[in-house]
Amino acid sequence: MFGHFEEETHWSDDIENSLFNFGQTLQRIALSPDGTAIYRLVITENNLDQGEIQKIFYRYGPQTAIDMLKNYLQKQIDAGRLELENPQLAATQFLEMIKGPFVLRALFGETITVDEMDAALNQALRIFLQGCKTSQGQENQPKSLFFKENSI
Repeated sequence: MFGHFEEETHWSDDIENSLFNFGQTLQRIALSPDGTAIYRLVITENNLDQGEIQKIFYRYGPQTAIDMLKNYLQKQIDAGRLELENPQLAATQFLEMIKGPFVLRALFGETITVDEMDAALNQALRIFLQGCKTSQGQENQPKSLFFKENSI
C-alpha cells in the first residue's frame, strides 16, 4: 500500500511537497470505496478473532503510515528544518487532519470529492507547517496564549 514511500527517493527536503504527496496518497487509499469497505469490515466484524483482526489491520495500515511519516519528520528535525517535541504525535495529528473530516461521511456512503480532499490537505499543510517551523528568524512571532513553553 505504501511501498513507494518506504524508498528514500520518494521523500525529499521539500517538506511541503513530501507531505502533500504522502497525504494525497493516504487520502486516496483510506477514503476510497475499497478503503472504506475494509475499515467498515474491520470495525464491525464480530467473531472470536475480531481483536486480532483489528490489531493486524492497525499494524499494517494506520501504524505503518504513522511510522513512515514519523521517521520522515524525525529526519527533518535532525536536519534543523522542523521543530517538534513528539514526531509520533505530530504524524498522527497530521494524518487525522487530512482524513478525519471525511471518515464518517465515507462510512455512511457519501462520496468524498477530490476537491474536498485537496482542500483539507492544503489547509492541513498550512496549519501543520506553521506549527512546526523552526524558530530561526521568528523572534517576533507571537507565543501561544494558552501553553507555556515546554509545558506539554
